[in-house]
Amino acid sequence: MSVHYVRSLSPSKREGRISSRLTPFEKLPRIGSSHEYIPRPPQSLQSSHSKSNPRLKQISKPVEPILIAIRLHDGRRLEKEFNTNNKILDIIQYVKSEENDLDDEFYLSSGDVPKRQFKDFNLTLLQANIKTRTVLFIDR
Repeated sequence: MSVHYVRSLSPSKREGRISSRLTPFEKLPRIGSSHEYIPRPPQSLQSSHSKSNPRLKQISKPVEPILIAIRLHDGRRLEKEFNTNNKILDIIQYVKSEENDLDDEFYLSSGDVPKRQFKDFNLTLLQANIKTRTVLFIDR
């Protein structure tokens, strides 16, 4: 048994010669060439398709109720349910509606350790990391 090696010719010499033998990787098609053209659908079709596709709709979380207890400076306690998208200002307005003698020189703090003081009243309860069954204090 004898083994014969076929010497591969340079590409210029290969063109003139017709051969039935393949050298490794020589006439195989290229897969995944970066020069391939992949057509995209027209812009008008893309926008109409995305409106009708229910999978592309953003999933919004349901608004969760949060039970908050507010301890007033005189020792009384108020309780009310708020939503996670309510602002701290909504809590302040609720306290002012229940407590008539509340002046503007007060601050709102949490019962956590260490105590957190809320100065930005435009934060939502979710942003301020206020969870359900939280006790907030109104202090002067």
